[in-house]
Amino acid sequence: TFELCAGILDKEVSPLQTIKEEIDEECGYDVPLEKITKITSFYTSVGFSGTNQTLYFATIDESMKKHPGGGVHGEAIELYFLPLEQAKAFSLDETYPKTPGLMFAFYWFFDQSF
Repeated sequence: TFELCAGILDKEVSPLQTIKEEIDEECGYDVPLEKITKITSFYTSVGFSGTNQTLYFATIDESMKKHPGGGVHGEAIELYFLPLEQAKAFSLDETYPKTPGLMFAFYWFFDQSF
């Protein structure tokens, strides 16, 4: 499946510190805390587990790259960099299995004026 970088809030650190650590573990980038912005929180799996997710955004560059990423403890994460000009078509293409959070992130991104 295609998913966003993600983690569980199961440590004695802030949510912001958790996402910083997940970006490092899963993607290999050391992003300064001040470069990570909270977008919003929302519920998924309503009626089943009522999971609350928080979406963050960070712009990365190769100077932040510290290792190949891929996760820890047996995670099998493959990084996929999607060209911006293909992102809208990708988000609606049903042949790519993806989460609603990923689709929401695309729509949020395309609504910004960077």
